[in-house]
Amino acid sequence: MKKIIFLLFFSLSNLIYSQVDEKILLDNFITSVNTWNGEEHIYVLINFKDLNTNLIKEICIIKSELRNALACEYSISKNEAYTKLENYKSQNFEFKNIDAITILNRYYYSENQFNEFKKNVNIDKIVNDIETKKNWFLDLDDLNSKENLYASLLSKKGYIINITFQCFGQSGLWCLSCLENK
Repeated sequence: MKKIIFLLFFSLSNLIYSQVDEKILLDNFITSVNTWNGEEHIYVLINFKDLNTNLIKEICIIKSELRNALACEYSISKNEAYTKLENYKSQNFEFKNIDAITILNRYYYSENQFNEFKKNVNIDKIVNDIETKKNWFLDLDDLNSKENLYASLLSKKGYIINITFQCFGQSGLWCLSCLENK
């Protein structure tokens, strides 16, 4: 009985401490869109409602792809979509255009996909590495084409994550918000 109570307490405390305040997530969204405006490959955590099905999905999408979805949705240029994105003060979006929704759905992962991913990746170790290294970086070659899953989980932990593609050098994920805090 003591073991069960301990495990329950441990699980609940772990759940409480692993969640990030919604205000931090919103602040990270606004910072990613406005402060890092020249950086196109920042992941942003959003909720989007498919107006065709009324389903709401949480995704972590590269900012330039979100801009592309907005351009499709409103039939506007990418520059106009970027201006529209800069004016958003919420992580909640609504889309009806099928092409826009197709872009967004590429970044959607089910709870089962996240759980399967977490079985093979120690996200707590990665968070510890981020907290202890100023220039935290994960090489793209080591991510097994799962960079979006890594970025999603780390964004939910309150980090601003960027993906970089280098012609001559390392490509991978790195933490932009870590650079500001150290």
